[in-house]
Amino acid sequence: MAKQLKTEPGVIIELVQDGAKMQVQRSILSPGSKIPEHSHQVASSYVVVAGHGRLTGTNGRDVGPGDAVVVDANAKHGWENSGSDAFHIVGAFAGAA
Repeated sequence: MAKQLKTEPGVIIELVQDGAKMQVQRSILSPGSKIPEHSHQVASSYVVVAGHGRLTGTNGRDVGPGDAVVVDANAKHGWENSGSDAFHIVGAFAGAA
């Protein structure tokens, strides 16, 4: 069962799997909500599972179901739900996020 890491208005972030060298998280953003720009000390990769949104930051772009994104360690990035349905993202982090 996933462990809830963070909840703020319109955003749920859950720890799905925590291994010795990899961590997997699931984020669910309600329409109009966002995860502010931030960075991680490790590289991360994301797959959009459902909904439409925008990756913000230096390499920002619109994303939708099936799109994959790789974010380098220490790169500023954030997420915004630009659609009318929930925006689901699964992220994998090399080490502790």
